[in-house]
Amino acid sequence: MRTFIQHRLFLPPNRWLAVALCLAAPALFAQNAPVVLDRVLVVVNQQPILQSDLDRELRLAVLDPNIAFSRRPQPSEALDRIISRTLILQQLAQQPPMETAQLQQAVDRRMNELRAELPACVRLNCKSAAGWRAFLDESKLTTAEIENYIRQQVLILDFIEKRFRPGIHITADQIAAYYRISLLPQYSDPKLAPQLDAVSTRIAEILLEQQVNLLLEDWLATLRKDGDLEFLDRSYEPIGGAQ
Repeated sequence: MRTFIQHRLFLPPNRWLAVALCLAAPALFAQNAPVVLDRVLVVVNQQPILQSDLDRELRLAVLDPNIAFSRRPQPSEALDRIISRTLILQQLAQQPPMETAQLQQAVDRRMNELRAELPACVRLNCKSAAGWRAFLDESKLTTAEIENYIRQQVLILDFIEKRFRPGIHITADQIAAYYRISLLPQYSDPKLAPQLDAVSTRIAEILLEQQVNLLLEDWLATLRKDGDLEFLDRSYEPIGGAQ
């Protein structure tokens, strides 16, 4: 669930035109053709998501090897991730904040892991200052952008842990069923499979994560349904309207 502090603009709907005009180049008011610097794609509960936010999200995909190596990330999928993250962060803002020192320690630890383990960083030796600069140049990212992204990930994961995990109980019958149905068929000879006792803890973790993901998906679907999502760029609007 690795699925991530953002700016906030709370403006009434009739002022989005003013925002769009402010984001246009000064040439808009000159005789030359206007050059648009940025534009609002979608508004999530009065919080705008800009084209620049989407562009950044697409560049940040390099931090996820599953996306970076499998296929080129799609803008619609990246925008959907931004919307989900925005909805969660809006809810998170209503909760007691994570202790500052604890948050920074988690961010620093994750940054060190990234620089040591990310395939692109291994290739460029990101643990060195020169290698890190090369990675940033190649990815068209800044250290601040990556740290902010990781900070959001840490906050969201902590929020999810506290909100969903305490109410989930994995039983011995569920663990045994997963072992019998999902794990054993992976071995051509069942005798080669590890004993249930040896893997029960890991199976419990997998089942717990699956349950958390299901609860999170349902919760996000409710936030989308009850929230105010306005797609100003209709090309990104889900079929059947905002969801």
